[in-house]
Amino acid sequence: MATSRKKTTTASRRSSSTRGRTTAGRGSSVAKAPLPKVVKLSAATSAEDMLRKKELIERVVERSGVKKRDARPAVEAVLALLGETLAEGRDVNLPPLGKLRVHRIEEKENARIIVCKLRRNTEAKTAAKDPLAETAD
Repeated sequence: MATSRKKTTTASRRSSSTRGRTTAGRGSSVAKAPLPKVVKLSAATSAEDMLRKKELIERVVERSGVKKRDARPAVEAVLALLGETLAEGRDVNLPPLGKLRVHRIEEKENARIIVCKLRRNTEAKTAAKDPLAETAD
């Protein structure tokens, strides 16, 4: 009893000119993947746009009201701890700042590159609950 096989073409047998194309009307059920949506492009950071440690300490002094000689060691300790934690590959979840997740770590000849992603709540939610806001009397 001889049976005849139906000749079919698979993706590996198709020519390179037809590979990846979908044909309408032929019953093709291949769906195209949606394109990624860019929410906001980040601008290149220049030297004047960057927040430096000196300015950070000045802002902490201004916002908290503590003396500069008291704020400097605290800010430096926090920055050192954050750097060590990220270098270990651990994620950081600090609600006013957001959730900082280590995406990948690359070892270079003279540097260690840590690529992170920061997820923040919307500004409306974080601005409503300012921990340094004065209480009304």
